[in-house]
Amino acid sequence: MKSGFTFATVAAMAAFAVGLLGSGVASAGNPCVKGCRATKSAGMKECRDENPCRSDYSDCKQTCRQQHPAGVDRTECFEGCKQDRKECKEDLESCKDGCTITFHECEAHCVELGFPSN
Repeated sequence: MKSGFTFATVAAMAAFAVGLLGSGVASAGNPCVKGCRATKSAGMKECRDENPCRSDYSDCKQTCRQQHPAGVDRTECFEGCKQDRKECKEDLESCKDGCTITFHECEAHCVELGFPSN
């Protein structure tokens, strides 16, 4: 599980923004914050791809049905699936929170570079 992007990612985006600011492209809007948003969007997609909770839960239940006859063992297996799904959702939310925090850090850095906040 990843919890957002590294400082290196933010630094690379900031370097890109400095180049844009120096070249005069900055007058065409706010490419720095736009880059931050694109990175956040990609990060959120990565979080969902790395934590496919719904399909994992469905697969787990199917495995329980195939491996255990009806009864206590199957019920315990289903409970394990529910616990795994709960942990997956927690990991997913943590990852998304990391992306949001990184976005705000990136946006603040853009403001430091002279780009307006949006």
